[in-house]
Amino acid sequence: MSPGQGYSKFEAHLRFGTDGEHIVGRRLTREGVVINPLWQHANSGKAPAIYYDAEGSLVEVTLPDMTCWLDGVFHVEVKVKQRWVHWHGRMETGFNTRAFAAYQKVEVLTGHDVWVAFLHLNNAKGREGDPLGVFVQRLGVLNKYKREWDGLNCKTGERVESPLTLFPRECLHKRWGLEDLDQRQLEILSHRAV
Repeated sequence: MSPGQGYSKFEAHLRFGTDGEHIVGRRLTREGVVINPLWQHANSGKAPAIYYDAEGSLVEVTLPDMTCWLDGVFHVEVKVKQRWVHWHGRMETGFNTRAFAAYQKVEVLTGHDVWVAFLHLNNAKGREGDPLGVFVQRLGVLNKYKREWDGLNCKTGERVESPLTLFPRECLHKRWGLEDLDQRQLEILSHRAV
């Protein structure tokens, strides 16, 4: 169902991202990782979070998509992407700066690493020859290579996007190719591309 057929654009993006989380989560379990997928709470209307006290105020911090166990505890955030960003000869991917800051706070509060998995799909929005598959890296490593963009058009100053934190392809490890993922789920996801 496309956004014009009953889903809002936000709902379509949310469903698209959740489908990607299922694909990566399933692949992790096939490798022996035990997962607590937070998408199971999606119907609550609120992102799963942790809470802490800061000088008498309760502070909420959004959690990554999955809490995982394999030789210890770690978190995984999945980002589904339809294209790489090409900027000044650098190939990049990234996500919302506010979410990046929240996941950094999760690492500090829990003492557990947050890994980000970027699922790059092949579709009409990408460039011919761009790498496809799942690319991963620890948040702490990504922090060393990040480039922040304020979301403003550099010529007009108009806001065209929420602020983004972007990372070069070179700092990411390709974990799985598209051929290593559930093909049926990938096909469903590709039809939901927004």
